[in-house]
Amino acid sequence: MNRSGFTLIEVLVALAILGVAMFVLLDSHYSALRMQSATVDEVELRSLLELAVAEAELGLLTNNLTGEGDFGERFSDYRYSYSSELQGTDNVPLYLIRVTVTHESRGDTELEFFVFNPS
Repeated sequence: MNRSGFTLIEVLVALAILGVAMFVLLDSHYSALRMQSATVDEVELRSLLELAVAEAELGLLTNNLTGEGDFGERFSDYRYSYSSELQGTDNVPLYLIRVTVTHESRGDTELEFFVFNPS
């Protein structure tokens, strides 16, 4: 009696291997999605920080050494503030500017930089 086909054990082993492979693939897929989401959040925060830096530089040029604001309706949960301190007056004034972007759940992100004010 010659029977062709697979035994129940062989089918169960194949299904177990397939299940483990699917688990690994789904886990790597969800890890990639989480990393992509974190990257989008970081790029968004960096862009808003650059906008706040531009506002601080404009404020310094108009002699506003401190300021604060928001980023409009689209980013209503973000706010920014900046302050400038005179560091040196050798021919051209040097200012230290501190910019802070605040998010309700992420907290504060700060950036410090120097700017010469030729005006």
